[in-house]
Amino acid sequence: MNGWFPSGAEPRPGSFTVRSVTDLVSVAEVKKLLHETDGTGWICTTDRVRRVPSTDLGDAAPLSAEIVLKGTPGQSLHIRQHGTGWRAWLLEDRLEDGPDLAVDESFLSTEGGARLRYRTWWRLQAEGPVDFGADVQVWRPFAARFLGWEDS
Repeated sequence: MNGWFPSGAEPRPGSFTVRSVTDLVSVAEVKKLLHETDGTGWICTTDRVRRVPSTDLGDAAPLSAEIVLKGTPGQSLHIRQHGTGWRAWLLEDRLEDGPDLAVDESFLSTEGGARLRYRTWWRLQAEGPVDFGADVQVWRPFAARFLGWEDS
């Protein structure tokens, strides 16, 4: 990973945790959770992507969402379709001494040229199916958490 990142964007040690997992079985449950969630982010529905804090989905069904929670540093809500329903994960990360490495990145959004900020988490894992004759480990990404919009 040395030399991959510009100065000031180097990986930082920390930890990533899934605080809770909730299964939602209906559109009404997803809409209720989104309505009760205070923060900024995005919601993808069957007709378009909406920017949060607006959670008025009209008749559109939610497909996925990521929202940084207001007043709760280091936490975000991540929703995806799962089986015949949806699954919501409450994600938390901390930059401190920890076993993993965090890299903050931004990506161009479809929303008016804004950029989405994410923290990608890396962990030492076994090299893979190739046997090098030793316990070789490499850094691999294992999770990402939405941090917000660069323009907000």
